[in-house]
Parts: sequence; C-alpha cells; structure tokens
Amino acid sequence: NFPGANSNGWYNYDVTVDFNAQDNLSGFSPGGSLNTNLSSVTTSGEGININVSSSGISDLAGNFTLGINVGSLKIDKTPPIILANRNPLANPEGWNTSPVTVSYDTSDALSGIDFANPLNDTGNDIISTEGINQSASGLVYDLAGNFASTTLSDINIYYSATLLGFIQQDLRFKIPKKDLTDPYQITYTQGPVDQ
Repeated sequence: NFPGANSNGWYNYDVTVDFNAQDNLSGFSPGGSLNTNLSSVTTSGEGININVSSSGISDLAGNFTLGINVGSLKIDKTPPIILANRNPLANPEGWNTSPVTVSYDTSDALSGIDFANPLNDTGNDIISTEGINQSASGLVYDLAGNFASTTLSDINIYYSATLLGFIQQDLRFKIPKKDLTDPYQITYTQGPVDQ
C-alpha cells in the first residue's frame, strides 16, 4: 500500500510503501492472526525505476513466502532550473534608454519541464516604463511538481535627456566721446566674458 503518483506519473518525495501479509488457515505468530503488517520500506534517491522490497514471512505451519518487490517508481525531488536574461544590457552606469526584454531559459534533468502547467510564467517580460530598480520574475514547474523561480532586478530605464546651454556674454561699457581732441578722452571695453 502506497500513495499514487501525480497525474504525470511522478513523485517529488520519498515514497513509503506499507506491506501486509494474509494467511487463510494457520495464521501468523503471535496468536494466529490471519493478517499482519510487515515493516514499511521508504525509497531513497531519485530515478525513473526506483524499487523497494518487503521482507519474507512464515505462517504458523512453517510455510514461507518470499518478500515482494514494488518497482518502477519515478521520483524526482530536484527543482528545475530557470535563468533570466535581459536584452539589451545596461550601460556601464547601469541604465537603459530603451525598453528591456527579459526572457527565461528553463531546464530539468530528470522528469522534464511541465510545459502544460498553467502556473508556469516563462513568457518574455518587457519593461518599458521609466524608473529605477525595476524587476521581472519567472516561474517554472517540472513534471514531478517541483518548481523554481527567479527575479531579475536592477532594471533602470530613463528616456529623457537634459541639454545644458552655455551663454557667452559680451559686455561693453563706454564713456561717450565729447571731443576728439580731448586728451583725457577715455574708452573702456570689457568683453567677451566666458561663464
């Protein structure tokens, strides 16, 4: 006796198998009971063909029955892998001036990716809003029901640009000439002045 696999035929945990023996006449020790429980056996490890076996048993008449084997259990306890990629990459200062597309790569070494699972979130995310430290997240399940998620953060987008103008001032100050023959005539000019 043991729990059933999921709808894909996989377990994502160690399976405990309970064994029971029955006898029609002499029964088992002690007391001659016609039913007795044997020791439970729990699987270990992962794989596509995991087996467990019960111990043998004798009835009170001395008849011995070998243990039975329960096999071909498919067990995957390891989460899948999901990696996030951004395009385009940020500039050396960590900024983008155009929308950023985040895509996801997924893999699973044993049961495989459950592409039909409606909870998967592996489609491209497009970040197009200006802002700092934005993020995108993905989620994926394998056929055994294990899942993994990832988040790509530090997405900084800024489309606007500020232009700074530099003004050169040309300042001129003059004292009007009243008499071209005046030896004390003064003319003062300042400029251009850079700021």
